[in-house]
Amino acid sequence: MNKSLEDNILKLKSAQGLIQSLTDLLSFPGSEYLNPEKLDEDIKLITSFVDNPEFLKQLVEIKNEYISNEQQELMIEFARLFVGPFHVIAPPYGSYYLEEGKLMGDSTFQVSKLYDSTGLAINESFKDLPDHVVAESEFLLFLIHNEIQFLLNGVNENLQTINNIKKEFFNRFYYSWIKEFSKVIINNSRLEFYRKVGTYLNLVVDELKNEINRAHNLN
Repeated sequence: MNKSLEDNILKLKSAQGLIQSLTDLLSFPGSEYLNPEKLDEDIKLITSFVDNPEFLKQLVEIKNEYISNEQQELMIEFARLFVGPFHVIAPPYGSYYLEEGKLMGDSTFQVSKLYDSTGLAINESFKDLPDHVVAESEFLLFLIHNEIQFLLNGVNENLQTINNIKKEFFNRFYYSWIKEFSKVIINNSRLEFYRKVGTYLNLVVDELKNEINRAHNLN
C-alpha cells in the first residue's frame, strides 16, 4: 500500500472513530451503545487513529463524568433533553433546526432520498425519524466504510460518487444544524456529562468539516 493511500485510509478511520463515539454518546444511557465498556472501546479507537490529543482528553473526561453519575440520573436527563414526553429541550432532528421547528419537513425527505440513492435501508429496529442525529451519523459511517473499500479496491468512479454524496450530505443536512443542536445541549443540560458531550460534539463536527472539504478538494 503506497503512502498516500495509507494516509487517506488513516484519515477516514480517524473520522470513523470520531463519528462512532458521537453515535454512542447520543444513545440511551445504559444501552449496549452507551455504557463504560463501550466508552472504553471508543477511547481505544480514538487512541489508535486520531492524531489530535484534545479528542482523547475530552472523551476520557466524558467517560469519567458518565461513571460519576447514577444511571437513573443519566436516563432522566437523556429523556428531558431529547425525548420528552412533554417539552423536548434539544430535539435531535435536523428538520427542527433547518425548518424553524418543523418535524418531518422537506429536509427529512431529502435525507431519506439520499439514503435510498446509496441503497441504504434503515434498520427496522430503529423506530425514529430519518433525520435523527444518530441515523444521520450512522449514514456518515456507512459512506466512509464504502469509501475505504473503494480506495482499497481502486474503484475510482465509485469513490468520486460516494465522496460527492458525503460532502453534500455533511454540509447541507448535518453540519448545518448540528452546531445549533450542540449549543442547545450545552446551554440547557443539568448534568456536566451532557454539557461535555455537547462540547465534544461541537469539536468533532468542526474537525469533520475540515477533513471532508480537504479530501473533496484533493479529488
